[in-house]
Amino acid sequence: MLTAAAAASGCGPYDRRTIGRGRTRRAFRAVADVLPDADRRLRALAEAVVHDKGFFALHADPRSLLMYDYLFWLFTSADRVDSFERYVRTPPQHERSYALPDYELMIAFDLGSEPYGFRTGGYAPGFLEDWWSSRTASGHLVETTVGHRLTPAAVTTLLAELATLA
Repeated sequence: MLTAAAAASGCGPYDRRTIGRGRTRRAFRAVADVLPDADRRLRALAEAVVHDKGFFALHADPRSLLMYDYLFWLFTSADRVDSFERYVRTPPQHERSYALPDYELMIAFDLGSEPYGFRTGGYAPGFLEDWWSSRTASGHLVETTVGHRLTPAAVTTLLAELATLA
């Protein structure tokens, strides 16, 4: 059932069934040496979001911020991020596909021929922009020679928080 809050946020009625069976990303392979159960951790975090809210939607609450951190870490483990705009969407000179992941394809939308299955059906850009700005201002997200990344300390904190979701 779609709650009024979910409808107002533009999010679809994604529940525990969707979280449990939706396909996930190639980025898990990129972090397998550090977090072998990355897929399970993502699903556990998504279930915690659903448990807290009654639906899956990412906003400015602590679990959403953790999810933003986690998705960014996964994304940057498999791809370079040169700017906020590059993180949110595939550059216009490239055809949109899952070969070049972008945030909208990772969590919000899907291409009819290759849907991830695990998505919200939409997202609130302002929350994502605020997350980026706050992580940059706090020094948790920095620009490096290989693009924007979470700092090693931020990754350590992220992994510790994910470990509590076992």
